Amino acid sequence: MYALLARVSQPLRADIRLHEKGMRVLDRLLPRSIDNRYRGSQVALWILVPITLLTFYRGGVHLLLPDSGAQSIATIPLDSYSAEGAKTVVSFIAQWGWLQLLMACLYVIVLFRYRALIPLIYLLLFVEYVGRNVIGLALSLRWKEEGAESPDRVRDLQEEP
Repeated sequence: MYALLARVSQPLRADIRLHEKGMRVLDRLLPRSIDNRYRGSQVALWILVPITLLTFYRGGVHLLLPDSGAQSIATIPLDSYSAEGAKTVVSFIAQWGWLQLLMACLYVIVLFRYRALIPLIYLLLFVEYVGRNVIGLALSLRWKEEGAESPDRVRDLQEEP
């Protein structure tokens, strides 16, 4: 009888172990106590510092340059757009710069006060990066089907091996 119970309970124990492992990952991403104790790698902590500085820089550039970096950095030919079209592109990029500055402020808060959230910040960075590139690629493919020209950066991504 004991052998039968042991065999029946093995999958249940495996499910419990898997659930516990998943809970550990979830507890790292969304800790029950949000404090300044970071239990992960110190390398991840220190890599977040240059990411924060770079995010401040990028946000500032997009917000403060007259063309938001659209033509001067991204080589978007604003001169070939109507005045309203160029203003719209610059406006969208400046708004993105504002969002980058807000995210950089959040990174600073996490670095100095709520280090337990560092894994969540890395997850958000990953999701934002992948999502932005997937959206850019999807739009590029749609434009290609419609016979329109895709932006240079998206086209470069498609041509990379």
